[in-house]
Amino acid sequence: MEIKNDDLNEVIAFLSTFTMPRTVARANSKFVGHLKERLQELIDNEKELVESFGGTVDDGGHISGLDNEKLDEFQAERKQLLSETATIEPDYKEQFSILKSFFDGWDGEVSPSSYKGMNALYDALDTIGDVDAGEK
Repeated sequence: MEIKNDDLNEVIAFLSTFTMPRTVARANSKFVGHLKERLQELIDNEKELVESFGGTVDDGGHISGLDNEKLDEFQAERKQLLSETATIEPDYKEQFSILKSFFDGWDGEVSPSSYKGMNALYDALDTIGDVDAGEK
């Protein structure tokens, strides 16, 4: 499954709001774990990028010391990094089908702060094809 780096945090936040049946919760937990790994890789890559432009990142994620003359170049490279796509592989064959089946049938309310994460998740789930009803 593929999710843009820029959407990782929002998808994690969206998926963390649910109470789910056991089989769905297991699939979701493993998926969120992989998303968190990719998010940490993104954070590490962003930090390296900041440092390559002479800046630093504190423990709170605040950036300082960037070379103002190269700020446009930094922003372009950061934008490119955020637009890259993270690929998440399933832990077991039915994992993504279980998630897709759950969300195909889910019609709960979504808070405005979760719209981006929900849309990114649904876009990713749409790419895995139709769910076999027997794979629940």
